[in-house]
Amino acid sequence: MKTLFFDQTESYILFIILFISLYINKYAMIGIIGIIIFLIFFYRIPEMQINMSKDILASPCSGKIIKIEDLNDSYKLYIFMSPLDAHLQIIPFDGKIIKYEFIKGKKKLAYKIEEDNYRSRFLTHINTNYGMIEIIQNTGVLARRIKNNLKLNDNVKKGDILGIIKFGSRVDITIPKTFKLLKELNDTVFIGDSFAKL
Repeated sequence: MKTLFFDQTESYILFIILFISLYINKYAMIGIIGIIIFLIFFYRIPEMQINMSKDILASPCSGKIIKIEDLNDSYKLYIFMSPLDAHLQIIPFDGKIIKYEFIKGKKKLAYKIEEDNYRSRFLTHINTNYGMIEIIQNTGVLARRIKNNLKLNDNVKKGDILGIIKFGSRVDITIPKTFKLLKELNDTVFIGDSFAKL
């Protein structure tokens, strides 16, 4: 199992807590080791079966589709990720990053869609030959940190790592109606699944 490495601050905190637990008792140390094992599992890079056909749009994450909005010229899908889902996100389709923006907000439950304007989130717009795709990485009550690996004007390929949201959260994806949806409301999706088709 591959895993994303902790960033420097997280690594320092974990090692300090582990060191302190050595002096408390063996139960504290066992608890800390258990937390570290969970975090390694949580930050994992899952095995992905990505259909690399040029007409297939891949699922950007794993989770459950909790809402589908039919907009004028696009569909917006809301994917809730439980703490057991891999929290990695990928690029769903080839294109170019034309917007890259972090919006600071408050702690809100990830499935409470009506509170989206108040939560912390990261917007990424990908310009493709078939229209613009928007991916929003949303924080939840526990998730306060979003790591986005890309930069403005990056050329990206389907399957490239977009980033990770740390702990229970949600990903929203808006895709143009040039694509036909292959998933329905309440479907469980896995990162890299065939999500829509030209």
